[in-house]
Amino acid sequence: MKLSNETKVGLLTAVALTILILGYNYLKGQKLFSGQQTYHAVFNNVSGLLKANPVLLSGLQVGLVEDIQLKDGRTDSFLVTFIVDAELKLPSNTNVTMQSTSPVLGETVLTLNIPSIADASKTFLKDGDTVKGVDQSSLLDTAKDELIPIKEKVDKMMLTLDSTLFAINVILRSDEVMKTIENVSASVGNVQSSLANLEGIVENVNDFTENDLQHVGVILRNVSNLSETLESDIVTKVDNVVVEAKDVLANTERITAKIAEADINTTIDEANSAITEIKALTHEIQNGDGSMSKLINNDELYNNIEDVSFNVNELLVDVKKNPWRYISLFGKKKRTWKNNDSTETPPQE
Repeated sequence: MKLSNETKVGLLTAVALTILILGYNYLKGQKLFSGQQTYHAVFNNVSGLLKANPVLLSGLQVGLVEDIQLKDGRTDSFLVTFIVDAELKLPSNTNVTMQSTSPVLGETVLTLNIPSIADASKTFLKDGDTVKGVDQSSLLDTAKDELIPIKEKVDKMMLTLDSTLFAINVILRSDEVMKTIENVSASVGNVQSSLANLEGIVENVNDFTENDLQHVGVILRNVSNLSETLESDIVTKVDNVVVEAKDVLANTERITAKIAEADINTTIDEANSAITEIKALTHEIQNGDGSMSKLINNDELYNNIEDVSFNVNELLVDVKKNPWRYISLFGKKKRTWKNNDSTETPPQE
């Protein structure tokens, strides 16, 4: 049977369209001869996400974004439909996130997050089910929560470093350190002067006599002794400065640690409570009816005490002057003397 030209053109066009459609789907990543399952996810923002963008699982493409539309007509909720290979079984606690793979091009993909075997659900999602979508803002909040403790530790470290540097600065600017540096500079200047003198002596050494050479030897020994003494003094002073600096740094660290560990708020609260109690006690003494209040505020009680004190004092004076008025010897009757102001002598037996 002979085909007409029109029939041949029609068949060729149909084959070309079939190849074009299959090739287009193949380039998008769709498997042509295997089954696929459709899932949905809801996001608040789909910036950068387009149809036909890849769906990844641990970096491997397992599907494509099929459709993006508003959910229930709302402008703050988007329903994303995507397809994955039918061979891939997703546990019911799987979630999907959007991830930017190219900051320059702005391409965004969907990433499936399947829990570990120990945490994975025993049930699996079915074709057409909705997967939990996690917005990028939630990921940023999680990262922020993890970074805040690190930031606080860095801030504390910077405070400690600032205190340490301040202590070192105080040490370096102290009068003792400045005096030591001045002494070292003066010693170096003296050594340089001595070396300059030695250079002048060496230039004229050929003109020296034996006595002159002996004098040069004595000078060299003196210079050597001076250098050793200076070196010993400098090393000792520098060691002392280093030891003092270490002590200051250790004290600074201990003070910083005690300040960090101290519960200042509790101490202030206890002090305020003690002050309140003292104020209440003072108010009660000034305005109350107790013994302490009467002793302080009642003039009559004070005057009575003053009178009693005066009478006791008078009694003691009279006892010292006339003890026989208050003592009866050998069982005899008590005798009375009329003179109350002078010292009396008891009658002799």
